[in-house]
Amino acid sequence: MHIAPASAATPQPPTAGLLHTVYRSWFEQLGAIDGGRPMATDELELRFETNRDAVLARAALEDAVDGVRLTVRLQDGSAPHDVAVGAGEVAGFVARIGELVKVEPRRVPSPAFVVTSERPDTNARLDHLLRDEVLGLPVAWQTAARG
Repeated sequence: MHIAPASAATPQPPTAGLLHTVYRSWFEQLGAIDGGRPMATDELELRFETNRDAVLARAALEDAVDGVRLTVRLQDGSAPHDVAVGAGEVAGFVARIGELVKVEPRRVPSPAFVVTSERPDTNARLDHLLRDEVLGLPVAWQTAARG
């Protein structure tokens, strides 16, 4: 009897359903209705009640996470209308995630969009979702206790 090695299996690529399962609570905290909805294997739609939240989500979140496209829409399915938002507003939007200690745009000592959590693994998880640059500010990560 010959048994094939278990390690020969190729890991499956992430799907919209998996992304929804893993990040649903964070998407809900950001205001996405039902934490998003898988539209296809490679597309997760995030719908927001307000245009401003949709624009903030589009400014903060990656367009694609591990090959899954994030599509931002309004509650009725229409595309959000562009409005100007500042880095402070985007920081406030991202700070809705309860596992974060603080989110702030900084200019000193160097320009950055700084995300602070209590645990490095929270930063590592969010690093997959958050843009590498938010409104011209590179994203920086740090850990610190609440208080």
